[in-house]
Amino acid sequence: MKPAAHSLVVCTYNRRRDLERCLASLLPDLGDAELIVIDDGSTDDTPAYLASLPSDPRIKLVRVANQGLSVNRDLGARLSTAPWITYLDDDAWVPPGWLARLHLVCARLDPGIAAVGGAVRLPWTAPPPAWLHPDLVCYLTQFAPSPEAMTTSGDIPFVGANMTLRRDWLERIGGFAHGLGRRGGNLLSREETQLWNRLHAAGAMGYHDPELWIWHDLPPARLRRRWFLRRLYWEGVSWEIESADRAGPRPSRLRRWIRAARRAALGFAGARPLTRLVRARNPAERFKILIDLAFQLGVASAVAKGLRPAP
Repeated sequence: MKPAAHSLVVCTYNRRRDLERCLASLLPDLGDAELIVIDDGSTDDTPAYLASLPSDPRIKLVRVANQGLSVNRDLGARLSTAPWITYLDDDAWVPPGWLARLHLVCARLDPGIAAVGGAVRLPWTAPPPAWLHPDLVCYLTQFAPSPEAMTTSGDIPFVGANMTLRRDWLERIGGFAHGLGRRGGNLLSREETQLWNRLHAAGAMGYHDPELWIWHDLPPARLRRRWFLRRLYWEGVSWEIESADRAGPRPSRLRRWIRAARRAALGFAGARPLTRLVRARNPAERFKILIDLAFQLGVASAVAKGLRPAP
């Protein structure tokens, strides 16, 4: 069988209904592309749904046991046969004609462009809550860095929900960082940022096309303060893992706790919560103070545990 024109990789975990919507948007326009779905040990009815799909040589279904998102993305790359690999979230879906435009965009890009991204839209059915600061909307996966197509060597051109990578560049930098990215119920992140930083360091360029937009789900649970506090705590953990040094022996528990206390104190001082609380004029500004503290707590927690990037 000849190589596919394009590879689409969807990693999923316990999101049967979301996955069905995602695949329903992709399959009608699949053409000579291939679709790789990796089920990371779902315990809902995702396996039954995937088993019900019609047999098609363009569709590869793989079931693994809780390997985590980054490991599964690398697995998808190894299973793919096309020069370009697109990663989509299982709770995202694409408009008609999206894949055809993606083909055209990728076909005309210079070999030095390793990554392509598109905008991500959220299906808002009501105005955002008053406490949601504009700086926090990005954590809902909304993404629109430019109203016009652009080539970039610095700013990240994608988010993981809508991310296309040239396979030879992905292989050149060794794939995704396995110490970052979702696994089970945690909210580890920043694997895409870390990937882009390594691509950029290797001399790659990126391309963003706002017309390659997709939809991303906006479940009610994510519009709660508790979810944002948890999300930013894990962002702090992820940030520390990403920036931690792999080299040298792991510090003792005492030294880790001393460092964590110092990091928490510096983070608290830098966040200036009391000063900002006095000056806060609305619920969004007040909640942003708590969010910044949750991030600093996540950083300190990662320091205390001595978490480091996977080799």
